Amino acid sequence: MQFGWTWYGKEFQGTGLNKACKFELLKFGFEKIGFRRIQFSADEENIRSQKAIEKLGAQKEGLFRNNYIAPNGESTNDVYFSIIKEDWESLKSKNFSEFSTS
Repeated sequence: MQFGWTWYGKEFQGTGLNKACKFELLKFGFEKIGFRRIQFSADEENIRSQKAIEKLGAQKEGLFRNNYIAPNGESTNDVYFSIIKEDWESLKSKNFSEFSTS
């Protein structure tokens, strides 16, 4: 499952908002719906997003070449990451301890 996309204004970047939102989405996906895998992707050139995804504890899986067509008609590459069910409890304790109550 891939949740979709998020965009935060510059004034919210680096505030912890993304981490808090992703915690709630991950918790819902793994604990309520029962997903086995949640994936993330970021444009190959968007290093800021890739670093944010890695901070969540997601594993980098690889590059999907020519994954999207940009508005200018050029192909773009995406880097894919995932968190799997087996990793969730330890990631929740380690990476999201400030939000976790159970």
